[in-house]
Formats: sequence, C-alpha cells, structure tokens
Amino acid sequence: MQRLAPQPPSEPGTRRRPGVLPAPDDLRSVAPDLVRDLQARDIAVWVLDADGRVLAHGPSTPDGPRPEGRLMGTLRTRVASRVSGTLVYRVANDRGSWQVVVVPLVRDDQVAGALVLASPFSTAELLLDRLRFWLLVGALAVVLLGTVFGLVLARALATPLERMAQTAAQIAAGDLDRRVGLPPGRNEVYATASAFDRMVDRLQALLAAQRRFVADASHELKTPLTAIGGMVEMLRLGADRADPNARQRMLAAVEREVDRMGRLVRDLLTLSRIDESFALDRRPLALAEILRQAVNMASQAHPDHPFELDVAGPLPTAGDPDLLERVFLNLLDNAAKYSDPGLPVQVRGRPEAGRLVVTVQDHGQGIPAADLPHIFDRFYRADPSRTRQTGGSGLGLAIVRAAVERHAGTVSIASQVGQGTTVTVELPAAPAAAPSNGAVERLPDPPPASRSETLAPKVAGGAPPR
Repeated sequence: MQRLAPQPPSEPGTRRRPGVLPAPDDLRSVAPDLVRDLQARDIAVWVLDADGRVLAHGPSTPDGPRPEGRLMGTLRTRVASRVSGTLVYRVANDRGSWQVVVVPLVRDDQVAGALVLASPFSTAELLLDRLRFWLLVGALAVVLLGTVFGLVLARALATPLERMAQTAAQIAAGDLDRRVGLPPGRNEVYATASAFDRMVDRLQALLAAQRRFVADASHELKTPLTAIGGMVEMLRLGADRADPNARQRMLAAVEREVDRMGRLVRDLLTLSRIDESFALDRRPLALAEILRQAVNMASQAHPDHPFELDVAGPLPTAGDPDLLERVFLNLLDNAAKYSDPGLPVQVRGRPEAGRLVVTVQDHGQGIPAADLPHIFDRFYRADPSRTRQTGGSGLGLAIVRAAVERHAGTVSIASQVGQGTTVTVELPAAPAAAPSNGAVERLPDPPPASRSETLAPKVAGGAPPR
C-alpha cells in the first residue's frame, strides 16, 4: 500500500515552497489510503486531482460540508488554477461552521491534486463551553469556600472580642471578679484577652489595697479624734473641777493625740508623694554623711540607746538627701523602740560590687517569721513587737520601701524572735560624690581600715519625723 511520503529534501541551490506536499505518482490509487490514514473523529478528508475531481473522501458527517456544491466548486477552481500555497477556509451552514484546510499536492513543481481536511468548530466550541462551565463552577466554589472560611474566621475572631466586651461591661458595672478566661498564645486576640485579665487582676488588687488603705487610715485617725473629742467633752462638762493640774493633764493628752494625728498625716502625705512618681531631687551626695545625721537625730530622740556607726568611706551615691535621711531615721527609730533600753543599735555601710550596702541591726524583741513577708505593708503591725502603744502608725517601713525603690534600690529584713532584727538597704553607688550648692558635704577620706564610731546618748529631744 502506497503511503504519502514527505517531500524529499531540495537539491542544493533550490528553494522548497512551504505549504505543499509531494504528490504520489498514482494519486488515484493512493487516495483511499490517504483518507483512511488521515480521517479521525470530527475530521473529514478529501483527495482531489488536478482537475478538482474527488478521488476519495471520508467520513461524511450529516452536518458537515459535502464533497459537492459551492465549496467543492471553489476547491476545484483553486486546484485548477494551480495555487500552490495552503488555503484555510471557514465554511458555515445552517448546521454549524467548519474550518477547511487545502494542502496542494505537487509533482515536478506542478499541482497534481489537493488534500482537503475539514473540522467542525463545534468541537472547539464545546471544549470552550465546558472550560467556561468549569471555570464558572470553580469560581463559584472559590467564592463559596472563601465566604464560608471568612464567616468561620470572623466568628472565631468575633467570639473572643464579644466575650471581652461583655466582660468589660460587667467589670464597668462593678463586678471586678469577672474575667475573660481565654487561654493565651492562640492568636493576638487571645493574647489581648489574657493581658486584659492580668490588667483587671492588678486593678482589683490596687482597688482592694486602696480600700484597705482608706479603711486603715480612717481607723487610725478615728482613734485620736475620739480621744480628743472625749477630752474636750470632759473639759466642757467641768471634769477638771477647776483643778489646773487636771486641766493640764487633759490638755497634754489632747496635744499628744494631735501630735499623733500630725505624724500620721505627714506619713500619708509622704507616701502619696512617692506614689505619684514625683521627680526626685537627685544630687550627688555622700551617704555616710546622711547616716551620720540620722544617727545624731536618733540619739537625741532615744538617749537610752547607744548608736554605733561604722562606715567604710564616704559612700558616694545620688538621690534626694531629705528622703534618704527619712529612710534611715525610720529604721533607727524602729530599732530603738522595739529593743530594751541600753541595748545598742548598730549601723554599718559598705560598698559592694557597685552597690552601697547599709545594715541597721538591733538586739530587741525580733519579729515572728509569719509576719516578715508583710512587715513593709502599710498599716501592718506584727504582734507583739508592732503595737499601737509604741506610737507608730504602721507606715514607717512602708515609707522606707517606697523611698528606697524610688532610688533604684532594695530593702530586706531578717529577724529572730528574742535576738533582734537586721534591715539591709542596698543603693546604687555613684562613681564619685561631689555635692555642691547647698548639697550635703562629703566626709573626709577614712583611714585604711573602716571608720567606726559610737555616739553616746545626748540630750533628749523630740522624736524624729517618721
């Protein structure tokens, strides 16, 4: 069986014409084989001779172009006119449109026939319709999935936000025990909810501390006010019986209560000033001189106690000298009040690893271990060593801690019942202390060993400010 072979390569120096095929010698006998080899689904094939006559064709579809009529007349004309280039037609009828390709068959540079192939556009259109359908289905599916995912995501984000809003509304209504209760770490919303709960915890603790503070302050003020009111009422009713000594005793009691209220108000104002984060009057100073002044004032207030001062150098630092003096006056006052007369109070100061360490040690009653974690709380008194009979307001150590922390320092306490108490204050050291313009003067440089001195009791004076 003869097959249509490709056109042999042109000889050197000749040019091959594009869009043509070599014609077999016996085109009529080969035509059926060409049709059988080239036809396929939705493809019709015709083989024409040089006069445009149909030598073979197939398959013939009901709605496709026929090998006769105006189309074949046009093809015959093209073939008979010896047109050697490939021709492409679009043929339309009432049953559809077809694409027709005419490839000339050339022998010895002469058109010996033509190979005609026709394919309906309906196949491509069907493919495009299906592609369009599936694109539309895919687009709708993507939109649907995106909508569902968006709703799920929005719900997942909105649920904790709604829960936070409800919790915030309940807290605003006064229920401070409410919490969002979401686990942290899942996303930013959950992390925000966790931070919100921590903020409410701190707010609740601060409000509780404020209520305790107001209640304690009211109680502390109520006691002297009641005593003053009672004394005034007794004087008004003539309880002194015109006795000058009795009147003086009553007036002295009123004066003591007024002084007690004054100390309490001063302590409250000091704590309020520290809590408001006021700007410290920081200046270079010698902490050793602050300790010397505090010891001098404490020895005047407590002449029945010897105070021992042992400092290694000037101890340069920076801070508010008045506030630091108040810190050590409170510590010395407590040490003297809660130890028996005649027992010494020892104050030592040393520089250690860029810090200044000051210890105030007494040999008094000591503090029970259960009370040590609360000893710096406001209005806290440990029994029996912290009682109202000593005249304290319960704010002295609270002022100490607040003031030391404002100076970027730390304060700690160690105590054993019956053996005494030691309070340790650590403050940052300065490279050098050069106070001027009214600042505290520096101590002279100490001898090679530490400087130690004992201040003997002096004339009794008023109690130092707490």
